[in-house]
Amino acid sequence: MNHAKLPKQVLLVITDGADNASRLNLEQAIRRVQNLGGPVVYTIGLLFGIDKEESDRARDALEKLSQETGGIAYFPQSLQDVDIIATEVARDIRSQYTIGYHSSNPVSLGATG
Repeated sequence: MNHAKLPKQVLLVITDGADNASRLNLEQAIRRVQNLGGPVVYTIGLLFGIDKEESDRARDALEKLSQETGGIAYFPQSLQDVDIIATEVARDIRSQYTIGYHSSNPVSLGATG
């Protein structure tokens, strides 16, 4: 039976890593996602074919975004690898679960949730 009150939210971002229209910096975006209680962010960075400096900057940002939200960052070497990665992400999402606890004791007896 499914008793979850809050469904798990996951965001899969497939990007070339170029930030060309952000209103928030990376730290602000991460804090906003965390303050909302999700989603977990998985990223697929298509960073092949760009210069090393830009690639390194994008890789660092995508790794930080994924790590700070509980996701994983992937960096395929070609477009053919994206299908394999998407399958792996789907498998990872399906194998996760959340455990919650709600005390049956009244708050007056020291229950906290």
